[in-house]
Amino acid sequence: GVGGVAPHLAVAGCGLWLASRTRNAVAAVANAPPEADARSVDFAIALSGLTALASEVVWTKVLSLQFGATVYTFSLILAVFLTGLGIGSTIGASLAQSVARPRVAFGWCQMLICGAMAWAAYQMFDSLPFWPINPSISSQLNGTVNADAFNFQLDLVRCFWVVLPAALLWGAGFP
Repeated sequence: GVGGVAPHLAVAGCGLWLASRTRNAVAAVANAPPEADARSVDFAIALSGLTALASEVVWTKVLSLQFGATVYTFSLILAVFLTGLGIGSTIGASLAQSVARPRVAFGWCQMLICGAMAWAAYQMFDSLPFWPINPSISSQLNGTVNADAFNFQLDLVRCFWVVLPAALLWGAGFP
C-alpha cells in the first residue's frame, strides 16, 4: 500500500537530488567524458543491473525446482549472488586503478557475462539434474548425518557452481 511506497519515493527523491548536485562536480573534472558518452555508460550500467536482477529471478525459479521448494532456496541463491558481487567488486576495484581504458574493461566484463550465462544455463538444464550425487541418500545414512544439513550443503555447492561466475563478473563491472 501507500505505507510501503512512501519510503521508496523519499529515497528516490533524495537520490535524484544528490545526483543533480554531484553531476556538476563530475562534469568539472578535466577528463570527464562528454555528456552523451556519460549517458551511454549510464545506460549500459543500468542494462547490466537489469540483466543481473532478471537472471537472479530466473535462477531462483529454475533452481528452486531442483533444490526443492524450501524456505532456504531463495536465501541461498541471494547469498551466493551477493557473495559473488562482493568478491567481484573487490577484485574490480583493485584492477580499476591500473586499467587504462575502463570502458573497454567494462565491455569485456559484459561479454564474459554472456559466457557465464551460457555456463549457468548449461549447468541448470544439462548438468545439475544428472549430478551423480543423490540428495536422498542422506536419509539413508541411519541418522549419522543430519539430512537437512547435508541437502543444504549440497544445494549451496550447486548454487555456487551455477551462480558464482556471472555474479563475480557483474561485481567486477561495478567499479
